[in-house]
This record gives sequence, C-alpha cells and structure tokens, in this order.
Amino acid sequence: MARWTTAALALAVVWVGTSAPAAQDKDKAARPVGVWTRSADDHKITFDIRKDDKLFVTLNQGERVVKVEATYKVGKDNQLTMKVTKVELKGVDNGPSEGQEFSFRFKVVDGTMTVSDLKGTDSEEAKNVVQGEYKRVVKKEK
Repeated sequence: MARWTTAALALAVVWVGTSAPAAQDKDKAARPVGVWTRSADDHKITFDIRKDDKLFVTLNQGERVVKVEATYKVGKDNQLTMKVTKVELKGVDNGPSEGQEFSFRFKVVDGTMTVSDLKGTDSEEAKNVVQGEYKRVVKKEK
C-alpha cells in the first residue's frame, strides 16, 4: 500500500495542462497550468501546475499525506515529464525520492484532464490511482 502511494504521488507531480500549442513550437503541447483534482477510492490527488515549470502534487489518504514538488516539461504528443525536487511525508514510511522521474500522457477537454500511460513506476496500484480523469479547480473570487 505504501509502495503505490509513493509511486502515485511522485507521478502526480508530473501532471498536465490545457490549451493550444505555442506558435513558436508546434511540436510541443501547451502546459496544463492550473489546479487539477481527482478522487480514486479513498485517495484524493491534487496537481498544482505552475507557469514557471514547477509542479506540486498532494496525495491524501485519510491521515496519510504525501507532498511532492517537482520541475516539469511538456513535450510533443502531450507527454509531461517531471523530476522530483522535494518530498514531504506524513503518516507514510516511504514515498517518491528526490531526483526520481515520472511521465504520463494527458488530454484536456472542457475542464477535464485525462491522464494515461504513466511511467516511472511498475506499481499497478499507483497507475490505477493516478491515471484517470481530473477536474480543474476553479478558484472563487473573494
């Protein structure tokens, strides 16, 4: 169980984007900047993807929390590749390691990001938790 949590969190950091490819590089997909969330079984995964090539992933399972910071790149064919730079664990004995890399493919349509083809882990449990549909979080104005 801890093994999949580690892999799932590390992968989550790799998360995705939306919009059309930049005019200067048609081979690169647009970055999926924004906050994306998904619930799978008793897990909640949140990806916070920033414009500055940084990504934050949080995996909650009750009292167990894994937080990952990473840098990321988006290549052609909507593939996001991330490299873990920092890991915080609460109630979990192991997780992704600094320097660990993950990648996945994504597709964004109408506020939903679909993540597939997760690489960087051989855990089927991690793949089942991370792969799937994420909803964009819309921040409410104060």
